[in-house]
Amino acid sequence: MLKLVAHPVAEVVEGPSGYDGSTLHLDLADLRADLLTDERLRDVRLDLVRPGEVVRVGNVLDVADARRRVGGPTYPGIDGPVESDATDVEIHRFEDFQIVQTGIPPTGEGGLMVARRAFIDYWGEGARWTPFAAVPSLVVDVVFAQGVTDKVAVDSAARGALLSLSTKIGSLSVGSAEGNVREFGALWERAAARAAAGEGLPRVAYVDQVQSQGALVDTFLYGDPVRSLYPTLIDPIELLGGAVVSGNHQRVTTPTIWHCNNPVVRRLLGEDGKTISFVGVVLMEGHHKTTPEKQRSADHAVQLLRYLRVDGAVFTQEGGGMSIVDQMLTVEGARKVGIECVALTYEMAGPEGIDRPLIHFTRAAKNLISTGNRDALVDLDAPQRVLGNTGVEAMQAARGGDVASPGGAGRDAPRPGASTEKSESLDLAAPMQAPLWVLYGSVSQVGGARTRATSSA
Repeated sequence: MLKLVAHPVAEVVEGPSGYDGSTLHLDLADLRADLLTDERLRDVRLDLVRPGEVVRVGNVLDVADARRRVGGPTYPGIDGPVESDATDVEIHRFEDFQIVQTGIPPTGEGGLMVARRAFIDYWGEGARWTPFAAVPSLVVDVVFAQGVTDKVAVDSAARGALLSLSTKIGSLSVGSAEGNVREFGALWERAAARAAAGEGLPRVAYVDQVQSQGALVDTFLYGDPVRSLYPTLIDPIELLGGAVVSGNHQRVTTPTIWHCNNPVVRRLLGEDGKTISFVGVVLMEGHHKTTPEKQRSADHAVQLLRYLRVDGAVFTQEGGGMSIVDQMLTVEGARKVGIECVALTYEMAGPEGIDRPLIHFTRAAKNLISTGNRDALVDLDAPQRVLGNTGVEAMQAARGGDVASPGGAGRDAPRPGASTEKSESLDLAAPMQAPLWVLYGSVSQVGGARTRATSSA
């Protein structure tokens, strides 16, 4: 049984750390000092941002909530051992609060295997599209120590800092009388209840396809990269319990907060026993490089769905390009054996929305939910304050101001390996016209976005 206790946050203020049932108080100096014990970090800047503030937070790497498990690891495999028995797990978390991590990994490489620029506007047009603009945030901007350029070390330092903040702040919620309690039985418990009551509802599974190509573009299951993972059956409460975290520092990504509060999982669990019988999650890797690899992964995922005897499945995917192909192949295989499929994906339809929207499509994918056209252009005003550029400023100081920056200064002299993509050189301090996908979380493929379809009639 997983017991989730959500504690409401109406306001976040700086001061001695504590929680009074609605206001979260954070000692920023203490939190910063704790993070700087990691020698891989040269500097850390912490700022509080409230919805509506004319603030732009750039170079977003990941977002997490603040949570703490009672009597065990909050993120098993990372801050403690993996436990085979998920019985009586109790996790406390703050609702309507998030930790936004920013930084510029000094990897000196180009191509796909780099962190991609993305930002959050907390006001105006950008806030209409970015779901992360809606709640108070602690922004943690990390600067990596000189000499720390290995991608694995960079990612480990970034992830360690974020999850350390998550658990330290989350511990303030434990023991509070205020909280909304929800309990979720494990798969075997729910299966026993269904057997006792007699089955009759449609059996539904969730196929959670994640991206895990290498350091900076990774996803972690119990602390290990998902790379080369064969499709695997896991309990949905494992996701809610912190089993999967992000190391995928891209624009179109599933951040840690959405792995641990997956909107699809929460909705399916809410319907379990009412309109459907939610029988499990198939976790699979996407973005396979060859056709045989793609087909093998898709075939095995379908075999697991058949093993679960499902009537239908919901499919999501992370990333783009080849990941879309992987998703479509899995949907196609499931439809061939009579499984009804619903898939979520964004569109790549060009700025005018008239280009072919999908990299790959199969007629089997007859139930598609669009999470938005990532290429649509959005007009954004200039902010009063920019956060998330500390790493740029530090590199400029170290290299005489010749570092390419999406924050303005030095952007005409790109460093070796810097992206030549136009949206990578946007000036964060200026008004801009930007494609939707650079607004972090705006085209979420796990259902977290604010995009909604409307009728043309």
